[in-house]
Amino acid sequence: MAVKIDEVIDQLVIEGLSPVMLNEGFKLKNNRLFFRKVNDCKQELVVSFRYIKGTESGYVTVTPNFSYENMEKIVSYLKGEQFKKGWPTAAANIGNLRPQRVFVEWPLTLTTDVITLGKLISEYIKDYALPFWNDYSSIENLIKGYESQDPRLTLNGSGYRWRMVAANYILQRIDLAKDIIKNWSRDEPLNQVLKGALQKISEQVDFGK
Repeated sequence: MAVKIDEVIDQLVIEGLSPVMLNEGFKLKNNRLFFRKVNDCKQELVVSFRYIKGTESGYVTVTPNFSYENMEKIVSYLKGEQFKKGWPTAAANIGNLRPQRVFVEWPLTLTTDVITLGKLISEYIKDYALPFWNDYSSIENLIKGYESQDPRLTLNGSGYRWRMVAANYILQRIDLAKDIIKNWSRDEPLNQVLKGALQKISEQVDFGK
């Protein structure tokens, strides 16, 4: 029976990537996702494949992410939105965790040496993904990362500011959480969503329940 590209992908994950991931305390949830839990921080490595149409080949990408579910619940509550379970706090193609910030993918065919490729990707994991996970395995460090505008974090839009509000609330820094909202925009008054969030924080509701 002819080998299919999906089998080669699975072989890459199991034989090429599992050694470094399992050694770091991750578990293989399914054929293409590793995860571990550090305190309240859930950390994942997602292996994806971009198929080349009409061929048994394509490109492999790996995406490290982490999430603080309780913090994301608080953000949703403050914004008056429905909580989306599984939505990461931060995620990036592993190439974007490097100082050069370049999207990285690796070609994969039926004849690819998955052990050699696995070693190459594992070096990226050790050099870039592990520091990313370790640096942000606590709420305290996440706040510091946002304050320093670490480009490895998701800084587009206003999402990171909502997360700073929620993170400070979790650490019982109520005044700091309120100040972030009060200083949201120097040029415009607070909109209804921000006013509502400020009131919820002032009431000090236990958002996580």
